Amino acid sequence: RRQELERNLCAQVAEAARAPADFVDIAQICCNEQEARTGTTGKALMKIMENVKSLQVTVLAGKGWPKTGDIVGKADRIVSLNLRVGRRSKAARGRQIPPRLAVITQKKVLSTQSRPGEMHPMNPVFNETFELPLYTVNQDLVVMCYDMDKGTRNVIGELVLHVEDVLSECHEFEDEVFERTYVLCKPGTKKPVMYRSRHSEEAVMKTASISMRFKFMTMHAPPGSTPANMAERVLLQARDPRSMLRVGSIVTGPAFHDEEGAWDTVRLYISSNYQEFHAERQMLHRFVLPALYIKCLGLRVKFEWV
Repeated sequence: RRQELERNLCAQVAEAARAPADFVDIAQICCNEQEARTGTTGKALMKIMENVKSLQVTVLAGKGWPKTGDIVGKADRIVSLNLRVGRRSKAARGRQIPPRLAVITQKKVLSTQSRPGEMHPMNPVFNETFELPLYTVNQDLVVMCYDMDKGTRNVIGELVLHVEDVLSECHEFEDEVFERTYVLCKPGTKKPVMYRSRHSEEAVMKTASISMRFKFMTMHAPPGSTPANMAERVLLQARDPRSMLRVGSIVTGPAFHDEEGAWDTVRLYISSNYQEFHAERQMLHRFVLPALYIKCLGLRVKFEWV
């Protein structure tokens, strides 16, 4: 019940802000223990975002998939995608708590299937694209491959990719798109899925794989909608005595203490001879850097210099 109330709160704030629900999240909730379980009263710190990172995933095709189940029947080859909390290290799990929107998206499973009713195709073709909003980089993308044969689910293999690694590889390309073929592993292990092929006279060991394409994207708020504008719309509705929203204390301004991974940091180091470039240094500190700081405020970029 508590999770349903939180989702309804996000939906109400998003409707008041005239923004998609993907751009509103609960940063923090304060209430007593009983209210935290089933209650309806508490204080919520809401987060309204201007940009949301997303990963576009295209499932292209499989290669060398083994036959499973009834080898003489027909089967539907299926690939499912979903996000889960990253398991890279215990320190990361203890330090970072995923935002509520991330928890909601992790419960959503997306799936695609090859042309149904084929005779266990070894190289199924999918060519279907999905878009996954990312609210934290500490997530794993789990790709599960299986087939449905007469109502029975037979697992072929799985692929687990860390989101941070995928984004880093996207950033290496100018268009932030890359395509790769991955070897499928047995579920819960890092052992590749290998089987003995008997199509030829001599048995040959083969490996199952899947080809995928990734593209880094940014979801933007509606044109003309900044976090300040959207927050102002929410405040106008919250001050209405007929509204279900109630405002306690309001703190406006850019939140530079967002969750880890929400901001990208770029460090630029400029070195020069102090005595020879004294006038140039004075010009930078007195005029150029302050002007650049003001310019960055309009772009919601935190600019600092030392």
